[in-house]
Amino acid sequence: MRRESEGKEQREIVKKWQCIVCGWIYDEAEGYEDDGIAPGTAWEDVPEDFVCPECGVGKEDFEMIEIG
Repeated sequence: MRRESEGKEQREIVKKWQCIVCGWIYDEAEGYEDDGIAPGTAWEDVPEDFVCPECGVGKEDFEMIEIG
């Protein structure tokens, strides 16, 4: 049985990563199922050969953005 308090902080620290070329956003909470990336997948777990679905640049052209 899992306690509600366990992992709560981890769930609150869901990040979004924005393509610096076109502005498309990868939301860790939503994943990107069109490319087989399940919801809840952390950016560091996204395959290194991932490309932006809007403009085609690589993972290295994304930056983490803070959501207030």
